[in-house]
Amino acid sequence: MATIDVKDASGAVVPIEKPLAAGRAAATASRPVVLSNEDAALIDGLETLITSSNTKLDTLHADLATTLVGLLDGLEGILGVTSGTAVVTDANGTVQQYLRGLVKRWVDALGTGTAAAALRTTLATDVGLPAGTALLGKVKTKFIEAVAATMTRPNDTNAYAANDAVANSTTAGSVTPFSFSMSDVNDDLVTIERLRLITTDTGVAGKALRMWLFRASPTVAAGDNAAFSNPRATFIGSLSGTMRTFSDGSGGIFVPDEGSRIITLPTSGAKTVFGLLQTLEAIASPLAQSTWIATLEGFQGSA
Repeated sequence: MATIDVKDASGAVVPIEKPLAAGRAAATASRPVVLSNEDAALIDGLETLITSSNTKLDTLHADLATTLVGLLDGLEGILGVTSGTAVVTDANGTVQQYLRGLVKRWVDALGTGTAAAALRTTLATDVGLPAGTALLGKVKTKFIEAVAATMTRPNDTNAYAANDAVANSTTAGSVTPFSFSMSDVNDDLVTIERLRLITTDTGVAGKALRMWLFRASPTVAAGDNAAFSNPRATFIGSLSGTMRTFSDGSGGIFVPDEGSRIITLPTSGAKTVFGLLQTLEAIASPLAQSTWIATLEGFQGSA
């Protein structure tokens, strides 16, 4: 420490420590001070208090860790493991299983499938449909072009009289009616507008014919070239037309005999309409084993 010389009461020179400059400094540049008993006691109390607080903090930390572990264990018990079976009904299950079930239903609903497997949506009452869609969901129409299996008439050239049957067999029990698949869906209403009839038979050119239609396959009472006999059961209408001349056969467009169209259901539980062909005038020279292709045109409605 720096000193200065001063004289004491006896006149002797005594060195004493210079006063320190005011302000903080390192311990080596400061004058040591002895704490009073009261100050020492206060500091000891603070030390005890701090030690006690540290102990409480340690205890709190341990308690918090234990609580968190317990909470996580509890959540694991509630949520279950990730391999839990997805619950997609109202059966009992963990929250995790219900969440897996919701995800599964959403994934399934996003793909194609039946209406029963799709998520239901409803338009808000204050949201109108865009212009031009007012009929959406009310109209379901589709053009029909129903081609029956090709019919081949018997291997003969026997002349037809007016009102004879034209068929694939001369035996009534072996006659196969024309069969038209009229719909994409069973029991959907259809309208029949006209019939196209094409044949390799040049002998029927210029001749009038009639196609009788039935909702169910009719009981055939006449074979080819016999007097036409049509049953009343399941009759739905008839179409007539005159065959035109082609270089390699004949063809005609037939229209309904009454009204502009025939409206009918197909065979119950199915999609089919059946037909039997009749001459309306004599045909002198039919072609043996000629082929006949019949096509019904119309619209498909809804059941």
